[in-house]
Amino acid sequence: MDALKRVDTKNLPNVQVRNFVQNFIVIVGASASWSETRKDHIAASGTSKPFDWTYTSDYSGTLGNDIKVEDTDLIIDIEKLKRRDPIFFYTQLTLYEDELADHGCSLMAIKVRVMPETFFVLCRFYLRVDHVMVRVCDTRLFGETNSNFLLREWTLREAKYSDLSPTDLDNVRDSNIIWQSLPIIKSKSQKIFIE
Repeated sequence: MDALKRVDTKNLPNVQVRNFVQNFIVIVGASASWSETRKDHIAASGTSKPFDWTYTSDYSGTLGNDIKVEDTDLIIDIEKLKRRDPIFFYTQLTLYEDELADHGCSLMAIKVRVMPETFFVLCRFYLRVDHVMVRVCDTRLFGETNSNFLLREWTLREAKYSDLSPTDLDNVRDSNIIWQSLPIIKSKSQKIFIE
């Protein structure tokens, strides 16, 4: 529920690529022809209820009130995650998903992996509006034994289809691949102290 509460219910979705230089409202590829065939009805009704129909959420986790958090320059040590440590526990959970009326995909999912000395959580929001844009908003949480804090990294990546290479377009339906090709729009890293 906390992830859904971060969806904007009052405004149309905005895409901000290349460090917020290009802004455009996210609309499906067929919207121009659809609007043209219904312009009399749209004009007569005079009503518009804008909302973020992509269900974009910048959710980075829910913390209690007394949890100490501070910004940091530290990043998650990917080499520790690449080690062949035994995996004690792994699960994957979809929080919400929508096919955007057959015009793409909006998906919020969590993956959890626990090893003997570390654990890793990935909360990923993936959005694909076919032939328009793709967005990935990731929250990574990493913890290890003998540490008094967890490391949380949050990133927003997005691009228009027209900015993607042919190889990227082949991989646009797989969030586990395409996220690496998307430019970072925003990011932050934080320590979450556990005492």
